[in-house]
Amino acid sequence: MGIAIMGLMNFTTNPIPIVDSEFLKKLREKFEKFCSQLPEDRVYLQFDKPFYKPGETIWFSAYVRNGADLKPSLKSEILHVELISPKGNAEKELRLIAKHGKTKGDFLLGEEIPGGLYKIKAYTNWQKNEETCFEKEIQVQKVILPNLKMKLNFERKAFGPGDDVIAKIELNTNENKPLSNYRFRFIANIDGSKYLEKN
Repeated sequence: MGIAIMGLMNFTTNPIPIVDSEFLKKLREKFEKFCSQLPEDRVYLQFDKPFYKPGETIWFSAYVRNGADLKPSLKSEILHVELISPKGNAEKELRLIAKHGKTKGDFLLGEEIPGGLYKIKAYTNWQKNEETCFEKEIQVQKVILPNLKMKLNFERKAFGPGDDVIAKIELNTNENKPLSNYRFRFIANIDGSKYLEKN
């Protein structure tokens, strides 16, 4: 009985290390090998401005980085960038070469392009089947004289047949003051046909 107690006391005063350092070393080596074979890319785009008019050019700089250390990606040199319309269709596509993790590009917007919320999507070949690609919404809208800041917010992102479409419009001066003592007229179009017009 006394021997068993002594053994227990020795165990508690000199605990055996639970973690084997050789095991951790091998695990780290396997993880580093996995990361080098399948790097997780990170893509970021920087734009010249947040708001565009039809006929203008969307200029951007793009950065392709390793997910682990944010250094320039050595595996991914091809960057795919798409301009997606409010209807969800890819209007334009670019394939850019990112040397040392950097590249630049642009999308020219046509004069007759419909206004709305467009989306810029960018990804590398490693990100094609993942949800880690870069996405940003871009507002495209005609400027109405006098120069005003006009914002149109829909209650929902999508509407189905028979749904009521509810939207809120905000009109401000260039100094971000509410527009007052002005009359304005609005026209609502559906598929290019006039649906509603009010003063």
